[in-house]
Amino acid sequence: MPNMKDGYRHDWMFDHLLKDKRAIDDFDRLVYSEAYQSKADLRASGGWYQAFGKDIADIKTYLRLSIPVLGNWRQ
Repeated sequence: MPNMKDGYRHDWMFDHLLKDKRAIDDFDRLVYSEAYQSKADLRASGGWYQAFGKDIADIKTYLRLSIPVLGNWRQ
């Protein structure tokens, strides 16, 4: 369970930054607080987002698959 300081920080973020406050319920707040309760958790999530640009560039270099693949592909 996150400490109260973290809980207050997340509550502030949800209360002030959400466009529709009904989009996040108490369960969602708890899950978010659990997932981001340490500095290492926050740093790891930031690194994941920072990698998006490289991921997009890498995907453009991949060869098209020559085998049948079931998926949702848009061009």
